[in-house]
Amino acid sequence: MSDLNRPLLSRFFTFEEFLTPSFIRVVFIVGIAVFILGSIGGFISLCVTSYGLVQTSPALGVIVFLLGIVLLLLSTIVYIILWRLYCEFVLVVFKINENLQIIKDSKSIL
Repeated sequence: MSDLNRPLLSRFFTFEEFLTPSFIRVVFIVGIAVFILGSIGGFISLCVTSYGLVQTSPALGVIVFLLGIVLLLLSTIVYIILWRLYCEFVLVVFKINENLQIIKDSKSIL
C-alpha cells in the first residue's frame, strides 16, 4: 500500500515520514523574529546605558552608543546567517535520508 493511501495517524506513528522538513521554514522565520526582538531589546538597553553615561561623560556616552550600535548590527547579522546555516544543515540531513531510502528501495527491487 502506498504511503499516501495509508491513514494520516498511521503515517504519523510509523516515523517513515518526517515532519521536520515541513516545519523548518516556520522555525526559521520564528528564529529570525526572536533575533530581531532580541536586537530591539539590546538597542533599548544600549540607549538607557548610553543616556546614563552621557550624563557623566558625554564623549564616552556617544562612543559607547556608536560602538554598541555597530556590534549589535554585526552580531544580529551573524546570528541570522548562522541560524540559516543550521536550518539548511537540518534540511540536508533529511535530504540525505530521503536519498538513502531511495537507494535502499532500488536495491530491494533488484
